Amino acid sequence: MLLLEENTDNSADRAILGLVVGVLYYTAIDPLLLKLIERVYQKGIFSTIFVNVWIFQRGVFFLMNKFGRVIHGNLKRRLIKMPHTISTRPTADIIKESIFNILVHRININFEEIAVIDLFAGSGAMGIEAISLGAKSALFVDCNYSAIKCIKQNLYDLNISEYSIVINKKVEELNDSLIAAYCENFETILIFIDPPYSNKSLLISQIERINSILSQSHKAAIVITESDKVLNIPRMEAIHKIRKGKTFVFFSKIPFSRIC
Repeated sequence: MLLLEENTDNSADRAILGLVVGVLYYTAIDPLLLKLIERVYQKGIFSTIFVNVWIFQRGVFFLMNKFGRVIHGNLKRRLIKMPHTISTRPTADIIKESIFNILVHRININFEEIAVIDLFAGSGAMGIEAISLGAKSALFVDCNYSAIKCIKQNLYDLNISEYSIVINKKVEELNDSLIAAYCENFETILIFIDPPYSNKSLLISQIERINSILSQSHKAAIVITESDKVLNIPRMEAIHKIRKGKTFVFFSKIPFSRIC
C-alpha cells in the first residue's frame, strides 16, 4: 500500500492510479516500480492522494475484464485482449492455470506433439496457452465476430498467427470433414469445448460429435469441458475433474485413446 498525502477531490487521479497499480499487479511487473510511483507522487508531479485497497482492487478488476494473460510457456505473462461482447464468458486465469497444470503434471501431455481445437474460442486464450507450451497448431472456432476479431488480434500481437487457423462459424455448423482433415496430420488432439453454461444440450451434442469424428479417425484425444454443474460425459472415459468456485472442469478421453 502506498501512503501519500490525501486529496480525495481528484477522482481522476484515483482512477488513474488504481489502473496503474492494477497493471503492475496483474502483469507481474517488478514491484520496485511501485516505489517509483510513490516517489513520483511525493515529488508532487501529480496531485497526491491516499491509495487504499479499494483503489487497488478497482484497477485490478478493470484489467481482469479487459485482459487475460498467458500463464505458461514461451509467452508467459503476455497480455491477451478479451472480446467486447456479453455473450462471451472468458475462462478465468486461475481456472486456466489449474487446467494446464493438470495437463502437464498429471496427465503428462507433451504439447510439442499435439494439435489443439478450441471450440467456442472466445478470446482464444486456451489455444494460445497451448501454443505457448509448444503445440504445433491450433484451430479456433467461434460464431461471434467480435470474438474472431479479438482472436486474430491476439495471435498477431503474440506473433503466432502462423500456428493458427481461425474460423468464424457456429460450431454446430462446422463440417465434420473439416475437423477430421485438420486432425489427420496429428496423432494426439487436445480439444476445448466451452459453450454458454445455459446450453447444456449444445455441450453434450458437440462432445458426442467430436467423439464420433475422432473415434472413426483413430486419433488419441483429450477433451476439456467446462460447466456450472456436474456432468456425465457420454461415451467418454473421465480421467479427472476439478472444481473452482461455481465452475466444474472435466477431463475426458476417447475410450480407446492411447493417452494415459
